[in-house]
Amino acid sequence: MEKVKLDPLPASNDEFWEHAEVAQHKIVASKKCKHHFVRVTGTRAECTKCRAGYFLTPELQIRNGHIYALDELII
Repeated sequence: MEKVKLDPLPASNDEFWEHAEVAQHKIVASKKCKHHFVRVTGTRAECTKCRAGYFLTPELQIRNGHIYALDELII
């Protein structure tokens, strides 16, 4: 199958979108989270504050809400 390069989409204020629902979102920097991780499954950890999630390998442990690898603080 041959790859085909598509033309870029028109700007959101172009008449191409006149019958479409268009929403513009302002992207802002998020606040830094002081993560507190808990194990949610056998191989997954999630922050109780911002819901960031990480897969855990056997050498990763959660202690006091932080992720450690072989006794070294990771997150």
